[in-house]
Amino acid sequence: MTESLQSDTVYCFLDTDVLMHFTDFDQADWPAFLNAKQVYLILPITVVDELNKHKDSGNKPGLQQRARDLLPKIVKLVVGAKEPVRIKEGAFIMVTRREPRIEWSALELDENVQDDRILARIRLFKEAYPERDVRFLTNDYAAMLKADDRGIPTLMPDGKVLAPKALKSTVEAELEATRKELHEYKNRGPKVEFGFDDGQEITMTIVCPSSGYNPMCAQALALALDEDFVPKQVIRQRAEFEEILKTAEGHAPDYDVREYTDDFQEYLEKLEAAEKRDIMSSCGRRCEMTFNIRNVGSAPITDLEIELAFPAGTLVIDADDEGREIQVPNEPKASWIFKRARAGRAFALPDNATWELVYAFRQSQATYRGPLCSQTTGSNIVTFHAKKLRHEDKWVMPSVVAYLMPTNSQGFPIKYEIFSDQGLKKIAGTLNVQWGSVATAE
Repeated sequence: MTESLQSDTVYCFLDTDVLMHFTDFDQADWPAFLNAKQVYLILPITVVDELNKHKDSGNKPGLQQRARDLLPKIVKLVVGAKEPVRIKEGAFIMVTRREPRIEWSALELDENVQDDRILARIRLFKEAYPERDVRFLTNDYAAMLKADDRGIPTLMPDGKVLAPKALKSTVEAELEATRKELHEYKNRGPKVEFGFDDGQEITMTIVCPSSGYNPMCAQALALALDEDFVPKQVIRQRAEFEEILKTAEGHAPDYDVREYTDDFQEYLEKLEAAEKRDIMSSCGRRCEMTFNIRNVGSAPITDLEIELAFPAGTLVIDADDEGREIQVPNEPKASWIFKRARAGRAFALPDNATWELVYAFRQSQATYRGPLCSQTTGSNIVTFHAKKLRHEDKWVMPSVVAYLMPTNSQGFPIKYEIFSDQGLKKIAGTLNVQWGSVATAE
């Protein structure tokens, strides 16, 4: 046996015993084991033939299963290959496809002995390429002595890089595969990546163009909104409403009062949305953004909900709604003050109310819904819903526009929570937006 010398390239012949009883050939660190930059593993056809015999023999179930594991991997790599095939960094594999043709008696070898046919193949290879560093890896002492007698450098598995491998019968292998499958099933689950969509990838931070802090806008908003960011016009109208209700006592039927109350509450809600959007779109700091969620886990997610919380006072709307005209409702009139029957509600409904109802129905049936925004209470909250997000699927959500209270800050956070009725634990986190100059954004 010879010591492994440092070499740029080593051509290493393997015998059947090494393949069957030690670390898988495609898992071992061959450059480290052979102390070489590049290693070519050579399997004589004799070895492949012996593996094939083990595959078909049931006398030794462990060897049979091992051969059945090895052969498909070898064949998949080398069939159709005209050159050595790379199996990992610095390691290649090739198969000699013919049995050696030599004068057996002259070399004192027997063509009916497997090891002798391997040695004959190595001898022919060394004669054809005398400049190459050729070695023979075996765990068979008789084969090692024969090789040494014929000037063929040999080495044995070291027990570390090439460690002994326990053989399993077909039944044991099937049980192990079943256990592995069960383990994978138990650990099967969804996993999400969430953040801003920049057109290429998901990111946790974006830069939003802004013309900067405007003190006049800040002052206008301070005059228009109270400390809870409710338009003061709405507060005044609510106070007037309370006074009108007082005049109804003893002068109007309960039915008229209830109808008027319902109408006026709806009117106030619409008025608050219109007033807030009007002032925020004029004086708030605008930022448009798109979100993306991707299921990178191994199972689908059902009934997915994403809730985003912007800083208090922010108004968030669907970007598609930004260009739509703001609908200011008409104030309903109390029947006991104006003695006339009302043919219908006196405030203006949004354009094409029928379309609005159809749109709402379609939204409820859609696989993906959102953004769902409130322009009154909780106008800084926006939600998205997905009925199902399959494994490796992604959802680039419709864009939103946020109008923020003017401040001197360099940016703002968006807190998010992700829920699912099935298959996903609650996830919470924070995204960040940085203000950038309009010139930078361009």
